[in-house]
Amino acid sequence: LGTADVGARVVTAGGRLEPGMTKPARVALDAALLIRGGDRFVLRGGSPPVTIGGGVVSDPMPPGRRARLWPMRLCAPDRLRLALREGGVHGVQHSSLAIRLGIAPRDVPNVEREAEALALGDRLYVAEALELVTNQLIALVNTQHEDHPLEPGVSLQFVRSRLAGHAALTDAAIRRAIANEKVELVGGLVCRRGWSPVFSAELRLVRDTIVRELRDAGREPPSILELSNRHGNGVAAVLRHLEREGAAVQVERERYFGPDAVTQLTEELRRGMQRGREYSPGELRELLGVSRKYLIPILEYFDRIGVTERREGGRLFVGT
Repeated sequence: LGTADVGARVVTAGGRLEPGMTKPARVALDAALLIRGGDRFVLRGGSPPVTIGGGVVSDPMPPGRRARLWPMRLCAPDRLRLALREGGVHGVQHSSLAIRLGIAPRDVPNVEREAEALALGDRLYVAEALELVTNQLIALVNTQHEDHPLEPGVSLQFVRSRLAGHAALTDAAIRRAIANEKVELVGGLVCRRGWSPVFSAELRLVRDTIVRELRDAGREPPSILELSNRHGNGVAAVLRHLEREGAAVQVERERYFGPDAVTQLTEELRRGMQRGREYSPGELRELLGVSRKYLIPILEYFDRIGVTERREGGRLFVGT
């Protein structure tokens, strides 16, 4: 090809490429070459080198395994349509078209329009790709609601990670589903339009029982694992729902408190800690009347929400 000379293997469908025959073929190169669509090449064989054939490049950037060779002598829009169909939800990079199709950059927009390509970001897609990903999105959201009926929605990050295709296509699918009133985006969560968490009779009983147990346990409540052992695997979802309702407070990763207990602890810190004085963990344990197992997570929680501040010599009360 031009001044380049590399090893190659010719692969055809439906039998060998016989002398005098012209047919589509894949040419697998031993080394990369800079090639444009439409470039002509010569095939030489053996030693001494003998010209045994030649051809015209229809696509210099084929996928690793092309299911079917392209027909010969296609125009640029038809070749772009085939490339888009092969690209599917991954599309074709816009900046590669002049090289891939062997056309002048100024002609690329006209070819895109004639091929009816869908442009999103720096890539082009076949029009059906958007509909496919939109349907995948709606099915994903519906499945998540069925599997997790107490959750208010599915995180946008999770949706993007599960949908096929580049970010521009998935974001366009989300916008389309919202415009068609199939889903809605609320606080970074994607949910079915009009969705609200649904409690079954069994989960409603678990909810009421957990609320009562947290209230009765006061400032030393059971962990999520302890509650799950008593009430089943749905406990974590129930606790998250209770927190959204304000009926529980997650003080540490594996433990929720009743809101009354948190309010009481806050009041005791406010009344018992002098402004400007640093208190050691031992002093605060005496003040709050909890064991060390509960004390440290409680203090770290109050540090996070700005009630106390940890210093080198102890903790200060900084709340209002």
